[in-house]
Amino acid sequence: MNGGITIKRYQPEQAEEWKKFLAESNNGTLFHDLDFLSYHEAGKFDTHHLMFQQNENLVALLPAAIVTEPDGRRFLKSPYGASVGGIVISLRSRLHTALSILDALKSYAKKIGLNGIEMRISPNIYLIQPNDLVSFGLTLSSFKLINRWLTFIAPLSLPIDKLLSKEKRYDVRSNLKKGLNPREVGIDGLDLFYDLLTETMSRHRSTPTHQRNELMDIFKKVPGRIRLFLCAHEGEEVAGVLVFILNKSAAYTFYICESYEFRKMCGPAVLIAHIIDKLAQEGIKYLDLGPSASITDVNKGVVFFKEGLGANGFCRDLWRWETGI
Repeated sequence: MNGGITIKRYQPEQAEEWKKFLAESNNGTLFHDLDFLSYHEAGKFDTHHLMFQQNENLVALLPAAIVTEPDGRRFLKSPYGASVGGIVISLRSRLHTALSILDALKSYAKKIGLNGIEMRISPNIYLIQPNDLVSFGLTLSSFKLINRWLTFIAPLSLPIDKLLSKEKRYDVRSNLKKGLNPREVGIDGLDLFYDLLTETMSRHRSTPTHQRNELMDIFKKVPGRIRLFLCAHEGEEVAGVLVFILNKSAAYTFYICESYEFRKMCGPAVLIAHIIDKLAQEGIKYLDLGPSASITDVNKGVVFFKEGLGANGFCRDLWRWETGI
């Protein structure tokens, strides 16, 4: 039973309605924001955003795209080109509503001839009022948990001296005394940051997820939600962090980078400690330092670094349901 839920495909004239619901939702994030997602080149994804109504009231959103897998099967996937996605529900949603939404979504996927649905959902700590309503609903709705990542999140309610390990407190204090200068720079520091980022990624034989012009575009599309921080020593940039403000409760360090030449100065730790202080003063409750473990791999060195900054592990889960078509 779908509880009288109807699904309509999003149209551009509904942009303000989408934004209003997202801003007032319990679990919506920057990654559900269509302005943010619009930085992707037109035509790169077959977007298929959905709006769910019950008794003519909007009760849920799903930013999504139809993705054709190598075997030719077509799935509705959320997120696409973002870290997390999934159903966005209101602060007042109850279990029966969540189950009705998921039931209607499964019927919709069958109706349009898809082979299934896939959602990667955030840790519940991102929520304004944390709960496991969506993940429990997915379980009851026959979705299968097919992958899981451990992302490391620091609670900003603790004073920085209590949050950091003894070793990290020493690293931060001693290097601040040596003259490290952590600060927020904004879009004007993007070129300096991107040079650090490409240097860091090249050491790991990788490339940034975003091009320089894409980051510039994101800054402009969602002003105030993308924050850039740099840490300098005697005029040389030693570390950089790009922060996404996900919602009123949580922020996310999308990139953490440092200069190999100055690696002994613990620039990332100094800079993250500065960011924690600043965001805590602004009322943000949690800072997600990103995933460093999955069910198939654990990056022990990075996990140790993040745990030293007071972060604990929370799950980011990938759920999948197949229509049987």
